[in-house]
Amino acid sequence: MSVEPTRKNGRPGAALATAPAPVFAVGAARRAPSSRRGLARAFFAQPLPALATAYIALIGFIALWVWIFNPLQPNALDLSYVLQGPSPSHIFGTDQLGRDVFSRMLHATLISVEGTLEGVGVVVALGLLPALVAGYFGGRIDAVLVRVADAFIVFPGIILAIAVVGILGPSLAHAMLAVGIVAWPGLFRVVRGTVFQVREEAYVAAARTMGASHWYIITHQILPVVLTPLFVNLALVASVMLLAEAGLSFIGLGIQPPYASWGSMISDGERFLGVQPWLAVFPGIAITLAALSFNTISDGLSRAYTRRGLSAPDA
Repeated sequence: MSVEPTRKNGRPGAALATAPAPVFAVGAARRAPSSRRGLARAFFAQPLPALATAYIALIGFIALWVWIFNPLQPNALDLSYVLQGPSPSHIFGTDQLGRDVFSRMLHATLISVEGTLEGVGVVVALGLLPALVAGYFGGRIDAVLVRVADAFIVFPGIILAIAVVGILGPSLAHAMLAVGIVAWPGLFRVVRGTVFQVREEAYVAAARTMGASHWYIITHQILPVVLTPLFVNLALVASVMLLAEAGLSFIGLGIQPPYASWGSMISDGERFLGVQPWLAVFPGIAITLAALSFNTISDGLSRAYTRRGLSAPDA
């Protein structure tokens, strides 16, 4: 038997516009901001993760500054000033073509950040939605998606990366596409496992009972809970993408000359390690600190997640 919505001011359905939100929606809305604030406090109370976050923020600021203002001339040649050591005019010295290493380092920061973001974007695009669908619906959909993820896990990543770059041509975008295709199953498994746990919670069952659609439950009830373990894993993914971009650029499959990333700068400076080691040392330090920072952030998020009384998933 259908019941017509209560009339108000002579218009049917007006009461629905002023009716309170469902209990499960209100409960989720009240819990989420408080939980996020507590998580942030627990994270920044840890000195090393806070310092690592500051370093990554600095890298992001430098990349944004170079991208917007482009004030540098990283490819300007000065053959009268080749392979000179650090000095007031060239604080990181010059390379074999007389180019200022500091300017190239700053510009390479933009390239390395761009490659890292591209790789992370591919992993999220390929892994997040399938993980939500597989974990929520289960059954045959889950079985098929898990088998697909397993197929990518056993495939040698470097071979796929070389094959993709060989077919599409060497470039930063092609290299990071290849790495992202190989890396998405890790994110898929973490998110899928979390969704399996969350879908059995009482407030999710209440949402189903009150007639909420699958899309509403996934986006409003499950996704907010998944975000924390997702960020824990994404910090690790960013570290992997940074190192992968550096490695592919080192062997010539990433960014192409005359542009440089930290990895290609190490490749260029490798020949001069015995004479002018700073050519490889400075970008090597930048890569090492960035990778360690991403891993420290992931560990800090996991610890903060656990201190909030939750179970941190394996990343």
